[in-house]
Amino acid sequence: FGILFLAERLAPEPPLVPDDASERVLVLGTCREIVGEQGLGWCRRLMIFDQMLSSLPEGVAAPDGVARMCAKYGWSRAAAAAAPARIEGILRVLDDRLRDQEARGRAWLFGDAPTAADVYWAAFAAMFEPLPEDVCPMPRSVRKLYRVTDPELRRLVEPRLLALRDRVYERLLELPLEF
Repeated sequence: FGILFLAERLAPEPPLVPDDASERVLVLGTCREIVGEQGLGWCRRLMIFDQMLSSLPEGVAAPDGVARMCAKYGWSRAAAAAAPARIEGILRVLDDRLRDQEARGRAWLFGDAPTAADVYWAAFAAMFEPLPEDVCPMPRSVRKLYRVTDPELRRLVEPRLLALRDRVYERLLELPLEF
C-alpha cells in the first residue's frame, strides 16, 4: 500500500482512503483482496500463466520472463486449478457490495465518492475484460490472454462491475491508455 499512501500525500484530493477508521478498514481490506497475495489479480495471473504454459508444445520450456513470473507467484497446476474459486469469492463480494450501494443510490463501492478500492478494481478488471481497443490498445495475444472465456467465471464479471470500471476511467483516470 506504499504507492497508495504516497499518492494520497502527493494528491490528497479527492481522497481515496477514508478518514473514518471503520470505512478505512473496509476499503483497505477490499484493496488487499484485489491486489494482494492470493487476491484477485494474483489468482488471475496464475490462470494466465497456466493458459500460457498449456499452449506450449511438449518439451518446450517457458520463456525466461514467464518462468520467473511463475516462480514469483508460486504457479503450479494445483495453484492454477484453485484460483477460480478464490476469484469467484472475491467477484461475488465486489458485486454484492456494489449492488447494495446502487440500491442506496450510490455509484461507488464505499460511500458517496470513489475510493482506492474502486480504482484498484478498475485497473484489475482488465485481467477479465480489457477496455475496448480504441481506449486501451494492446497486442492481440495479450488481449486474448486477459479476456476471461471460461463461462462460469465470465458470468461473475457482472455488467455493473464493468460499468464501475468504466466510471472510474471516465472520471478519475486518463484515457486512452498506452500499453
